[in-house]
Amino acid sequence: MKKPDYSTQQALNSLSPTQAEFPRIISRIWRKLISSQIRNIIRDAWVIEPYYYVRFRWARGLDFNEVESELRETFQVEQLSRPFDEKEISLHKNDREKLKVWADTLGALLSPFRAVLYQREPAEFTAADMRLRERILELYPRITASLFPWHFSAEPRFLVAEETSE
Repeated sequence: MKKPDYSTQQALNSLSPTQAEFPRIISRIWRKLISSQIRNIIRDAWVIEPYYYVRFRWARGLDFNEVESELRETFQVEQLSRPFDEKEISLHKNDREKLKVWADTLGALLSPFRAVLYQREPAEFTAADMRLRERILELYPRITASLFPWHFSAEPRFLVAEETSE
């Protein structure tokens, strides 16, 4: 005698209601588990770290008198100066002036030929942070310290906070 051929649907129909729901429940649990794993992978790939980026100028150093007054209008600015001796022999004796500039979460340390943009704690950029970043990138247009390709500075990922309008 030949056994009857049952399809999956017929087999499910012959089961009790709780047994028939079991494959669907397993399927839903599996889909949720996989989708949550994918979400975690995507979230972990976009974990923000404190922003740190170095930019350079080549030919002429930055004139701090002009830039300081401009930046003071919108950001907090502090002038840093390191002591030096007139008898000192140094190629960079006149390049010791520095400016420290802050926006909300982004800071910049400016010297005549190099700017370091940084965050102490990882955070999303605010509108003020973006303005500071854009201005520093205009003032320091190069990603290498010299014409030669010894060092490249790649900009790290960052997130921008959404502006809420009330």
